[in-house]
Amino acid sequence: MKKSLLLSGFIALGLMASAQTPYAYGLQSELTNKTLRATFNVAGSTASGIEVGVYDGDELVKSAEVEDLTAGLKEVEIDLTGLDESKTYTWSVSVGAPAVTAPTVFPQVYTFWSPYGIAIDKNTNSDHFGRILVTECQPSVHGKTAYWTSDVSEGVGVGIYAFDPNMNRIANEDGKYGFNGGKTFVNYSYADEGGSGNNFGLKKIRLSEDGRLFVGSLDSRDGEPLYEVNPDNLNEWTPVFQGTTNHAIGDGTVVDADGNFIAGPSAAFDVIGSGDDLKIVNLSCKGGCVFAYGRYQMYEYPLGSAKTWSAAAAAEDEIVPLSMQYTISSQSVSIAYDPEGGVWYSQYRGAPSEAQPAFKHAFKNVDGEWEENYSDIETIARGGGVAFSRDGILALPIANFTVALYQVDDDADGNPVLTELTRITNNENSKVRGFNDIAFDYAGNLYGCDNGLETFTGFQLPQAAKAGVIRRALGSDPVVTTPAPEKFAINLSVTGVDAIANSNINVRAGYGYLAVEGANKVEVYNLNGQKLSNQNKVEVPAGIYVVVADGKAMKVRVK
Repeated sequence: MKKSLLLSGFIALGLMASAQTPYAYGLQSELTNKTLRATFNVAGSTASGIEVGVYDGDELVKSAEVEDLTAGLKEVEIDLTGLDESKTYTWSVSVGAPAVTAPTVFPQVYTFWSPYGIAIDKNTNSDHFGRILVTECQPSVHGKTAYWTSDVSEGVGVGIYAFDPNMNRIANEDGKYGFNGGKTFVNYSYADEGGSGNNFGLKKIRLSEDGRLFVGSLDSRDGEPLYEVNPDNLNEWTPVFQGTTNHAIGDGTVVDADGNFIAGPSAAFDVIGSGDDLKIVNLSCKGGCVFAYGRYQMYEYPLGSAKTWSAAAAAEDEIVPLSMQYTISSQSVSIAYDPEGGVWYSQYRGAPSEAQPAFKHAFKNVDGEWEENYSDIETIARGGGVAFSRDGILALPIANFTVALYQVDDDADGNPVLTELTRITNNENSKVRGFNDIAFDYAGNLYGCDNGLETFTGFQLPQAAKAGVIRRALGSDPVVTTPAPEKFAINLSVTGVDAIANSNINVRAGYGYLAVEGANKVEVYNLNGQKLSNQNKVEVPAGIYVVVADGKAMKVRVK
Protein backbone atom coordinates (compact mmCIF):
# COMPACT_ATOMS: atom_id res chain seq x y z
CA MET A 1 0.00 0.00 0.00
CA LYS A 2 1.44 3.39 -1.04
CA LYS A 3 -0.08 6.66 0.05
CA SER A 4 0.95 10.20 0.75
CA LEU A 5 0.52 11.79 4.15
CA LEU A 6 -0.43 15.09 2.52
CA LEU A 7 -4.17 14.73 2.89
CA SER A 8 -6.57 17.19 1.30
CA GLY A 9 -8.79 19.49 3.28
CA PHE A 10 -6.29 20.81 5.84
CA ILE A 11 -5.85 24.41 6.86
CA ALA A 12 -2.20 25.41 7.30
CA LEU A 13 -1.84 27.46 10.48
CA GLY A 14 1.03 29.87 11.02
CA LEU A 15 2.47 30.44 14.47
CA MET A 16 1.03 33.10 16.70
CA ALA A 17 2.19 34.78 19.91
CA SER A 18 4.33 32.79 22.36
CA ALA A 19 2.60 30.48 24.83
CA GLN A 20 2.71 27.08 26.49
CA THR A 21 -0.28 24.98 27.58
CA PRO A 22 0.05 25.03 31.39
CA TYR A 23 -0.06 22.08 33.79
CA ALA A 24 0.92 21.29 37.37
CA TYR A 25 4.08 19.47 38.39
CA GLY A 26 6.13 18.83 41.53
CA LEU A 27 3.03 18.01 43.60
CA GLN A 28 3.75 17.55 47.33
CA SER A 29 1.63 17.59 50.45
CA GLU A 30 1.59 17.51 54.24
CA LEU A 31 -1.39 16.44 56.33
CA THR A 32 -1.71 17.92 59.83
CA ASN A 33 -4.81 18.04 62.03
CA LYS A 34 -6.99 17.07 59.08
CA THR A 35 -5.68 19.92 56.96
CA LEU A 36 -4.08 19.16 53.60
CA ARG A 37 -1.31 21.56 52.70
CA ALA A 38 -0.54 21.09 49.00
CA THR A 39 2.35 22.68 47.13
CA PHE A 40 3.02 22.45 43.41
CA ASN A 41 4.42 24.31 40.44
CA VAL A 42 2.59 25.49 37.35
CA ALA A 43 4.40 25.16 34.03
CA GLY A 44 3.67 27.28 31.02
CA SER A 45 1.74 30.43 30.33
CA THR A 46 -0.98 32.06 32.40
CA ALA A 47 -3.75 29.62 33.32
CA SER A 48 -7.46 30.31 32.99
CA GLY A 49 -8.06 28.65 36.36
CA ILE A 50 -6.34 26.40 38.93
CA GLU A 51 -8.20 24.06 41.27
CA VAL A 52 -6.97 21.52 43.82
CA GLY A 53 -9.48 18.73 44.33
CA VAL A 54 -9.71 15.87 46.84
CA TYR A 55 -11.47 12.74 45.54
CA ASP A 56 -13.21 9.69 46.93
CA GLY A 57 -12.73 7.54 43.86
CA ASP A 58 -14.09 9.72 41.07
CA GLU A 59 -16.22 11.88 43.38
CA LEU A 60 -14.93 15.34 44.21
CA VAL A 61 -15.39 15.82 47.97
CA LYS A 62 -13.23 18.86 48.75
CA SER A 63 -11.68 21.58 46.62
CA ALA A 64 -9.95 24.94 46.66
CA GLU A 65 -9.14 27.43 43.92
CA VAL A 66 -5.83 29.23 43.47
CA GLU A 67 -6.03 32.94 42.71
CA ASP A 68 -2.52 33.39 41.27
CA LEU A 69 -2.78 31.99 37.73
CA THR A 70 0.78 32.68 36.58
CA ALA A 71 3.54 30.09 36.24
CA GLY A 72 5.53 29.18 39.34
CA LEU A 73 5.18 27.77 42.85
CA LYS A 74 1.71 27.58 44.47
CA GLU A 75 0.46 26.61 47.92
CA VAL A 76 -3.06 25.86 49.13
CA GLU A 77 -4.68 24.43 52.29
CA ILE A 78 -7.87 22.34 52.34
CA ASP A 79 -9.84 21.49 55.48
CA LEU A 80 -10.62 17.73 55.40
CA THR A 81 -12.89 17.73 58.46
CA GLY A 82 -15.84 15.40 57.98
CA LEU A 83 -14.14 12.91 55.68
CA ASP A 84 -14.28 9.20 56.48
CA GLU A 85 -11.11 8.18 58.30
CA SER A 86 -11.47 4.58 57.09
CA LYS A 87 -11.01 5.61 53.44
CA THR A 88 -8.03 6.58 51.36
CA TYR A 89 -8.47 9.70 49.27
CA THR A 90 -6.56 11.04 46.28
CA TRP A 91 -6.00 14.59 45.15
CA SER A 92 -5.07 16.36 41.95
CA VAL A 93 -4.47 19.78 40.46
CA SER A 94 -6.53 20.92 37.47
CA VAL A 95 -5.11 23.75 35.40
CA GLY A 96 -7.29 25.43 32.81
CA ALA A 97 -5.73 26.56 29.55
CA PRO A 98 -7.10 29.46 27.51
CA ALA A 99 -8.43 28.32 24.16
CA VAL A 100 -5.82 28.25 21.39
CA THR A 101 -6.86 28.34 17.73
CA ALA A 102 -3.43 28.01 16.11
CA PRO A 103 0.02 26.66 17.00
CA THR A 104 2.23 29.04 18.98
CA VAL A 105 5.99 28.96 19.53
CA PHE A 106 7.64 29.11 22.96
CA PRO A 107 9.71 32.19 23.79
CA GLN A 108 12.62 29.98 24.93
CA VAL A 109 14.91 28.89 22.09
CA TYR A 110 18.18 27.19 23.04
CA THR A 111 21.23 26.70 20.84
CA PHE A 112 23.23 23.47 20.59
CA TRP A 113 26.04 22.32 18.36
CA SER A 114 23.81 19.54 17.06
CA PRO A 115 20.76 18.33 19.03
CA TYR A 116 19.24 14.99 18.01
CA GLY A 117 17.19 13.57 20.88
CA ILE A 118 14.40 14.70 23.23
CA ALA A 119 12.73 12.82 26.11
CA ILE A 120 10.12 14.18 28.53
CA ASP A 121 9.02 12.47 31.75
CA LYS A 122 5.23 12.02 31.64
CA ASN A 123 4.95 9.62 34.60
CA THR A 124 3.06 11.50 37.32
CA ASN A 125 4.52 9.18 39.99
CA SER A 126 8.06 10.05 38.96
CA ASP A 127 10.25 12.28 41.11
CA HIS A 128 11.24 13.95 37.84
CA PHE A 129 7.78 14.36 36.33
CA GLY A 130 7.86 17.00 33.59
CA ARG A 131 11.66 17.10 33.24
CA ILE A 132 12.86 17.63 29.67
CA LEU A 133 16.08 16.00 28.45
CA VAL A 134 17.91 16.85 25.21
CA THR A 135 21.03 15.28 23.70
CA GLU A 136 23.82 17.32 22.17
CA CYS A 137 25.51 15.18 19.57
CA GLN A 138 28.76 16.65 18.35
CA PRO A 139 32.07 16.02 20.13
CA SER A 140 35.11 18.29 20.14
CA VAL A 141 37.12 17.61 16.99
CA HIS A 142 39.68 19.39 14.82
CA GLY A 143 39.86 22.42 17.09
CA LYS A 144 36.08 22.89 17.23
CA THR A 145 34.44 22.75 20.63
CA ALA A 146 30.95 21.39 21.10
CA TYR A 147 28.93 24.02 22.86
CA TRP A 148 25.88 24.71 24.91
CA THR A 149 24.19 28.00 23.97
CA SER A 150 26.67 30.59 22.68
CA ASP A 151 29.10 30.26 25.58
CA VAL A 152 31.38 27.20 25.36
CA SER A 153 32.21 27.52 29.05
CA GLU A 154 28.62 26.77 30.08
CA GLY A 155 28.37 23.13 29.04
CA VAL A 156 30.15 19.79 28.78
CA GLY A 157 29.75 19.50 25.01
CA VAL A 158 28.34 16.11 24.06
CA GLY A 159 25.90 15.03 26.73
CA ILE A 160 22.38 15.10 28.14
CA TYR A 161 20.99 18.55 28.93
CA ALA A 162 18.15 18.94 31.43
CA PHE A 163 15.31 21.47 31.72
CA ASP A 164 12.44 21.84 34.14
CA PRO A 165 8.88 21.96 32.75
CA ASN A 166 9.12 25.74 32.48
CA MET A 167 12.11 25.33 30.15
CA ASN A 168 14.63 26.56 32.72
CA ARG A 169 18.03 24.91 32.47
CA ILE A 170 19.06 22.48 35.24
CA ALA A 171 22.74 22.70 36.20
CA ASN A 172 25.05 19.78 36.93
CA GLU A 173 27.00 19.38 40.16
CA ASP A 174 29.74 21.66 38.81
CA GLY A 175 27.31 24.47 38.23
CA LYS A 176 27.56 24.10 34.46
CA TYR A 177 25.15 22.30 32.15
CA GLY A 178 25.14 18.82 30.71
CA PHE A 179 25.77 15.26 31.88
CA ASN A 180 28.05 12.86 29.98
CA GLY A 181 28.59 9.88 32.26
CA GLY A 182 32.34 10.48 32.26
CA LYS A 183 32.60 9.85 28.52
CA THR A 184 34.52 12.07 26.11
CA PHE A 185 32.79 10.76 22.97
CA VAL A 186 35.86 11.12 20.79
CA ASN A 187 34.83 10.35 17.23
CA TYR A 188 36.56 7.28 15.75
CA SER A 189 36.07 8.11 12.09
CA TYR A 190 38.02 11.32 11.58
CA ALA A 191 38.38 12.23 7.93
CA ASP A 192 42.18 12.12 8.19
CA GLU A 193 41.95 8.53 9.48
CA GLY A 194 39.85 7.22 6.62
CA GLY A 195 36.47 7.79 8.21
CA SER A 196 33.49 9.88 7.21
CA GLY A 197 34.48 13.01 9.09
CA ASN A 198 31.02 13.22 10.65
CA ASN A 199 30.77 13.33 14.40
CA PHE A 200 27.77 11.92 16.25
CA GLY A 201 28.40 11.08 19.87
CA LEU A 202 24.82 10.78 21.15
CA LYS A 203 21.62 10.46 19.15
CA LYS A 204 18.28 9.55 20.74
CA ILE A 205 17.17 9.58 24.37
CA ARG A 206 14.03 7.79 25.63
CA LEU A 207 12.11 7.09 28.85
CA SER A 208 10.14 3.93 29.58
CA GLU A 209 6.67 3.97 31.10
CA ASP A 210 8.15 3.17 34.52
CA GLY A 211 10.84 5.82 34.35
CA ARG A 212 13.89 3.96 33.07
CA LEU A 213 16.09 6.31 31.04
CA PHE A 214 18.13 5.24 28.01
CA VAL A 215 20.45 7.13 25.65
CA GLY A 216 21.97 5.89 22.39
CA SER A 217 25.49 6.50 21.08
CA LEU A 218 26.43 6.37 17.41
CA ASP A 219 29.96 7.38 16.66
CA SER A 220 32.67 7.50 19.34
CA ARG A 221 35.79 5.61 20.32
CA ASP A 222 34.77 5.25 23.96
CA GLY A 223 31.03 4.92 23.38
CA GLU A 224 28.69 1.95 23.60
CA PRO A 225 25.51 1.64 21.48
CA LEU A 226 23.08 2.09 24.36
CA TYR A 227 23.28 3.20 27.98
CA GLU A 228 20.82 3.13 30.84
CA VAL A 229 21.11 6.37 32.79
CA ASN A 230 20.17 6.72 36.44
CA PRO A 231 17.36 9.31 36.40
CA ASP A 232 18.38 10.41 39.91
CA ASN A 233 22.00 10.89 38.83
CA LEU A 234 22.33 11.82 35.16
CA ASN A 235 26.08 11.19 35.28
CA GLU A 236 25.63 7.49 36.15
CA TRP A 237 25.60 5.52 32.87
CA THR A 238 25.57 1.72 32.44
CA PRO A 239 26.05 0.04 29.03
CA VAL A 240 23.03 -2.09 28.16
CA PHE A 241 24.62 -4.36 25.57
CA GLN A 242 27.32 -6.45 27.25
CA GLY A 243 29.98 -8.10 25.12
CA THR A 244 33.07 -7.08 23.20
CA THR A 245 32.84 -3.74 21.42
CA ASN A 246 34.95 -3.32 18.29
CA HIS A 247 35.99 0.31 18.18
CA ALA A 248 37.90 -0.07 14.93
CA ILE A 249 37.08 2.42 12.21
CA GLY A 250 34.07 1.23 10.25
CA ASP A 251 32.63 -1.00 12.96
CA GLY A 252 31.59 -0.23 16.54
CA THR A 253 29.46 -3.37 16.96
CA VAL A 254 29.07 -5.40 20.16
CA VAL A 255 29.54 -9.17 19.78
CA ASP A 256 29.43 -12.16 22.13
CA ALA A 257 32.31 -14.54 22.89
CA ASP A 258 31.66 -16.43 19.65
CA GLY A 259 31.62 -13.30 17.55
CA ASN A 260 27.84 -13.23 17.11
CA PHE A 261 26.22 -9.84 16.58
CA ILE A 262 24.49 -8.38 19.64
CA ALA A 263 23.97 -4.75 18.62
CA GLY A 264 25.60 -1.92 16.73
CA PRO A 265 25.97 1.84 17.14
CA SER A 266 22.52 3.32 17.62
CA ALA A 267 21.20 5.46 14.78
CA ALA A 268 17.81 5.44 16.52
CA PHE A 269 15.95 3.46 19.19
CA ASP A 270 12.74 3.45 21.20
CA VAL A 271 11.30 1.71 24.27
CA ILE A 272 7.84 0.42 25.15
CA GLY A 273 6.26 -1.22 28.19
CA SER A 274 7.52 -1.46 31.75
CA GLY A 275 8.83 -4.01 34.23
CA ASP A 276 9.11 -7.50 32.79
CA ASP A 277 7.31 -6.34 29.62
CA LEU A 278 9.82 -3.64 28.64
CA LYS A 279 11.16 -3.88 25.09
CA ILE A 280 13.75 -1.89 23.17
CA VAL A 281 13.95 -1.56 19.40
CA ASN A 282 17.35 -0.44 18.09
CA LEU A 283 18.37 0.57 14.57
CA SER A 284 22.01 -0.50 14.59
CA CYS A 285 24.41 1.09 12.15
CA LYS A 286 27.64 -0.80 11.67
CA GLY A 287 30.33 1.83 11.36
CA GLY A 288 28.52 4.62 13.15
CA CYS A 289 27.80 7.58 10.90
CA VAL A 290 27.97 6.27 7.35
CA PHE A 291 26.03 6.87 4.15
CA ALA A 292 25.41 3.45 2.63
CA TYR A 293 22.82 0.69 2.37
CA GLY A 294 23.24 -2.72 3.94
CA ARG A 295 24.89 -1.56 7.16
CA TYR A 296 21.70 -1.22 9.20
CA GLN A 297 20.03 -3.90 11.30
CA MET A 298 16.88 -3.34 13.35
CA TYR A 299 16.21 -5.73 16.23
CA GLU A 300 13.77 -5.77 19.09
CA TYR A 301 15.23 -6.74 22.48
CA PRO A 302 12.83 -8.00 25.22
CA LEU A 303 14.99 -6.55 27.98
CA GLY A 304 12.28 -6.72 30.64
CA SER A 305 13.42 -5.75 34.12
CA ALA A 306 17.04 -6.78 33.40
CA LYS A 307 19.69 -4.09 33.32
CA THR A 308 21.88 -5.59 30.63
CA TRP A 309 21.61 -7.72 27.49
CA SER A 310 24.41 -10.12 26.46
CA ALA A 311 22.68 -12.60 24.10
CA ALA A 312 23.18 -12.60 20.36
CA ALA A 313 20.36 -10.84 18.51
CA ALA A 314 17.72 -13.45 17.68
CA ALA A 315 16.53 -13.96 14.11
CA GLU A 316 12.88 -13.86 15.18
CA ASP A 317 13.46 -10.44 16.77
CA GLU A 318 14.78 -8.84 13.60
CA ILE A 319 12.30 -6.34 12.17
CA VAL A 320 12.96 -7.58 8.68
CA PRO A 321 10.99 -4.97 6.70
CA LEU A 322 13.07 -2.18 8.24
CA SER A 323 16.37 -4.03 8.57
CA MET A 324 19.24 -3.90 6.06
CA GLN A 325 17.20 -1.79 3.63
CA TYR A 326 15.76 1.72 3.23
CA THR A 327 18.08 3.60 5.58
CA ILE A 328 20.91 5.46 3.90
CA SER A 329 21.75 8.13 6.49
CA SER A 330 22.13 7.48 10.20
CA GLN A 331 21.98 11.22 10.71
CA SER A 332 18.31 12.09 10.20
CA VAL A 333 16.37 8.94 11.06
CA SER A 334 14.02 8.03 13.91
CA ILE A 335 11.87 5.11 15.00
CA ALA A 336 8.94 5.08 17.42
CA TYR A 337 6.68 2.43 18.87
CA ASP A 338 2.98 3.02 18.37
CA PRO A 339 0.64 2.24 21.31
CA GLU A 340 0.01 -1.27 19.94
CA GLY A 341 3.69 -2.20 19.69
CA GLY A 342 4.14 -1.57 15.98
CA VAL A 343 7.10 0.48 14.78
CA TRP A 344 7.03 3.73 12.79
CA TYR A 345 10.12 4.66 10.81
CA SER A 346 10.98 8.15 9.54
CA GLN A 347 13.99 9.45 7.64
CA TYR A 348 14.84 12.62 5.76
CA ARG A 349 15.56 12.28 2.07
CA GLY A 350 15.37 15.21 -0.33
CA ALA A 351 13.86 12.99 -3.01
CA PRO A 352 12.07 10.02 -1.38
CA SER A 353 11.72 6.82 -3.41
CA GLU A 354 10.95 3.14 -3.05
CA ALA A 355 14.60 2.61 -2.13
CA GLN A 356 14.75 5.65 0.15
CA PRO A 357 11.28 6.23 1.61
CA ALA A 358 10.13 8.89 4.05
CA PHE A 359 7.83 6.89 6.35
CA LYS A 360 7.21 3.21 6.98
CA HIS A 361 5.23 1.20 9.50
CA ALA A 362 5.79 -2.43 10.50
CA PHE A 363 3.89 -4.66 12.90
CA LYS A 364 4.15 -8.23 14.20
CA ASN A 365 1.46 -10.41 12.60
CA VAL A 366 -0.37 -13.40 14.09
CA ASP A 367 2.46 -15.67 12.98
CA GLY A 368 4.94 -13.64 15.01
CA GLU A 369 6.58 -12.20 11.91
CA TRP A 370 7.27 -8.54 11.29
CA GLU A 371 5.37 -7.20 8.30
CA GLU A 372 5.27 -3.80 6.59
CA ASN A 373 1.79 -2.29 6.15
CA TYR A 374 2.36 1.40 5.43
CA SER A 375 4.66 3.35 3.13
CA ASP A 376 5.00 6.98 2.09
CA ILE A 377 7.55 7.65 -0.66
CA GLU A 378 6.41 11.18 -1.53
CA THR A 379 6.67 13.33 1.59
CA ILE A 380 10.01 14.96 2.36
CA ALA A 381 10.25 14.10 6.05
CA ARG A 382 12.58 16.99 6.87
CA GLY A 383 14.69 16.00 9.86
CA GLY A 384 13.33 12.50 10.27
CA GLY A 385 11.57 12.85 13.63
CA VAL A 386 8.51 10.89 14.81
CA ALA A 387 6.55 10.86 18.09
CA PHE A 388 3.23 9.93 19.70
CA SER A 389 1.35 11.97 22.28
CA ARG A 390 -0.23 10.38 25.36
CA ASP A 391 -3.55 10.04 23.55
CA GLY A 392 -2.09 8.56 20.38
CA ILE A 393 -1.65 11.63 18.16
CA LEU A 394 1.18 11.03 15.68
CA ALA A 395 3.60 13.85 14.80
CA LEU A 396 5.71 13.72 11.65
CA PRO A 397 7.81 16.40 9.87
CA ILE A 398 6.55 16.85 6.30
CA ALA A 399 8.58 19.81 4.97
CA ASN A 400 11.01 22.49 6.02
CA PHE A 401 9.75 24.20 9.21
CA THR A 402 6.62 22.02 9.24
CA VAL A 403 5.27 19.21 11.41
CA ALA A 404 1.87 17.61 10.82
CA LEU A 405 -0.29 15.97 13.49
CA TYR A 406 -2.39 12.92 12.65
CA GLN A 407 -5.09 10.79 14.11
CA VAL A 408 -4.21 7.17 13.36
CA ASP A 409 -6.95 4.63 12.64
CA ASP A 410 -7.03 1.19 11.03
CA ASP A 411 -8.73 0.30 7.79
CA ALA A 412 -10.66 -2.95 7.28
CA ASP A 413 -7.38 -4.83 6.78
CA GLY A 414 -5.76 -3.38 9.87
CA ASN A 415 -3.49 -1.00 7.97
CA PRO A 416 -2.87 2.52 9.33
CA VAL A 417 -5.01 5.37 8.01
CA LEU A 418 -3.75 8.86 8.85
CA THR A 419 -6.09 11.83 9.13
CA GLU A 420 -4.38 15.20 9.44
CA LEU A 421 -5.57 17.29 12.39
CA THR A 422 -3.35 20.35 12.02
CA ARG A 423 0.21 21.31 11.25
CA ILE A 424 2.88 23.52 12.75
CA THR A 425 4.35 25.92 10.23
CA ASN A 426 7.06 28.06 11.77
CA ASN A 427 9.09 29.35 8.82
CA GLU A 428 8.29 32.98 9.63
CA ASN A 429 9.87 32.58 13.05
CA SER A 430 12.66 30.28 11.82
CA LYS A 431 12.85 28.40 15.11
CA VAL A 432 13.10 24.81 13.88
CA ARG A 433 13.60 23.88 10.23
CA GLY A 434 14.28 20.16 10.26
CA PHE A 435 12.71 18.27 13.15
CA ASN A 436 15.45 15.73 13.94
CA ASP A 437 13.50 14.68 17.02
CA ILE A 438 10.03 15.38 18.38
CA ALA A 439 8.45 14.85 21.81
CA PHE A 440 5.20 15.70 23.58
CA ASP A 441 4.95 16.73 27.22
CA TYR A 442 2.15 15.75 29.62
CA ALA A 443 -0.05 18.68 28.55
CA GLY A 444 0.40 18.00 24.84
CA ASN A 445 2.93 20.73 24.04
CA LEU A 446 5.25 19.63 21.22
CA TYR A 447 9.03 20.02 21.35
CA GLY A 448 11.45 19.88 18.44
CA CYS A 449 15.19 20.10 17.80
CA ASP A 450 17.05 20.91 14.60
CA ASN A 451 20.66 20.14 13.69
CA GLY A 452 20.61 22.66 10.84
CA LEU A 453 19.63 25.79 12.74
CA GLU A 454 21.04 24.09 15.87
CA THR A 455 18.01 24.94 17.96
CA PHE A 456 15.66 23.43 20.51
CA THR A 457 12.26 24.85 21.49
CA GLY A 458 8.59 23.98 21.98
CA PHE A 459 5.21 24.65 20.42
CA GLN A 460 1.76 24.99 21.94
CA LEU A 461 -0.83 23.17 19.86
CA PRO A 462 -4.47 24.01 19.13
CA GLN A 463 -6.49 22.67 22.02
CA ALA A 464 -8.46 20.33 19.75
CA ALA A 465 -5.24 18.44 19.11
CA LYS A 466 -3.64 18.53 22.55
CA ALA A 467 -3.20 15.56 24.85
CA GLY A 468 -4.78 16.39 28.18
CA VAL A 469 -6.70 14.54 30.88
CA ILE A 470 -9.85 16.47 31.67
CA ARG A 471 -11.25 15.52 35.07
CA ARG A 472 -13.26 18.54 36.08
CA ALA A 473 -13.65 21.54 33.79
CA LEU A 474 -12.83 25.02 35.05
CA GLY A 475 -15.27 26.98 32.94
CA SER A 476 -15.29 26.26 29.24
CA ASP A 477 -11.54 26.15 28.61
CA PRO A 478 -9.61 22.87 28.24
CA VAL A 479 -8.18 21.55 31.48
CA VAL A 480 -5.07 19.47 32.14
CA THR A 481 -5.34 17.50 35.37
CA THR A 482 -2.24 16.24 37.17
CA PRO A 483 -2.89 13.57 39.83
CA ALA A 484 -0.73 13.64 42.92
CA PRO A 485 1.83 10.82 43.10
CA GLU A 486 0.56 7.66 44.77
CA LYS A 487 2.85 8.29 47.73
CA PHE A 488 0.73 11.35 48.57
CA ALA A 489 -2.57 9.51 48.96
CA ILE A 490 -4.57 10.77 51.95
CA ASN A 491 -5.32 8.51 54.91
CA LEU A 492 -6.72 10.43 57.88
CA SER A 493 -6.51 7.51 60.30
CA VAL A 494 -2.76 7.86 60.98
CA THR A 495 -2.48 11.63 61.11
CA GLY A 496 -2.72 14.05 63.99
CA VAL A 497 -0.87 11.69 66.37
CA ASP A 498 0.92 14.10 68.65
CA ALA A 499 1.71 11.88 71.63
CA ILE A 500 5.24 12.19 72.98
CA ALA A 501 7.23 8.99 72.72
CA ASN A 502 8.57 7.17 75.76
CA SER A 503 11.97 8.41 76.81
CA ASN A 504 13.57 5.05 76.05
CA ILE A 505 12.72 5.46 72.35
CA ASN A 506 15.51 7.38 70.64
CA VAL A 507 14.71 8.62 67.15
CA ARG A 508 17.66 9.94 65.19
CA ALA A 509 17.36 11.70 61.85
CA GLY A 510 20.18 12.00 59.42
CA TYR A 511 21.86 10.57 56.33
CA GLY A 512 18.48 9.70 54.88
CA TYR A 513 17.35 7.21 57.51
CA LEU A 514 15.55 6.94 60.82
CA ALA A 515 16.98 4.70 63.53
CA VAL A 516 14.53 3.93 66.36
CA GLU A 517 16.07 2.35 69.43
CA GLY A 518 14.52 0.76 72.50
CA ALA A 519 11.38 -0.41 70.74
CA ASN A 520 10.05 -3.88 69.99
CA LYS A 521 7.93 -2.70 67.08
CA VAL A 522 8.40 0.32 64.82
CA GLU A 523 6.08 1.65 62.15
CA VAL A 524 6.97 4.70 60.06
CA TYR A 525 4.34 6.67 58.15
CA ASN A 526 4.54 9.75 56.02
CA LEU A 527 2.08 12.48 56.95
CA ASN A 528 -0.36 11.26 54.31
CA GLY A 529 -0.64 7.95 56.12
CA GLN A 530 1.49 5.67 53.98
CA LYS A 531 3.36 3.03 55.94
CA LEU A 532 7.05 2.87 55.06
CA SER A 533 8.54 0.00 57.03
CA ASN A 534 8.48 -2.24 60.13
CA GLN A 535 12.25 -2.28 60.51
CA ASN A 536 14.14 -0.47 63.27
CA LYS A 537 16.39 1.17 60.67
CA VAL A 538 14.35 2.74 57.91
CA GLU A 539 15.76 4.46 54.83
CA VAL A 540 13.59 7.45 53.99
CA PRO A 541 13.86 10.60 51.87
CA ALA A 542 13.94 14.00 53.52
CA GLY A 543 10.60 15.02 54.96
CA ILE A 544 8.33 14.85 58.01
CA TYR A 545 7.23 11.45 59.33
CA VAL A 546 5.18 9.90 62.10
CA VAL A 547 7.10 7.20 63.99
CA VAL A 548 4.91 4.79 65.97
CA ALA A 549 6.71 2.53 68.46
CA ASP A 550 5.11 0.41 71.19
CA GLY A 551 1.86 2.23 70.65
CA LYS A 552 3.40 5.67 71.14
CA ALA A 553 4.01 8.18 68.38
CA MET A 554 6.01 11.26 67.58
CA LYS A 555 6.66 13.39 64.52
CA VAL A 556 10.18 13.53 63.13
CA ARG A 557 11.73 15.60 60.36
CA VAL A 558 14.48 13.96 58.31
CA LYS A 559 16.91 16.49 56.84
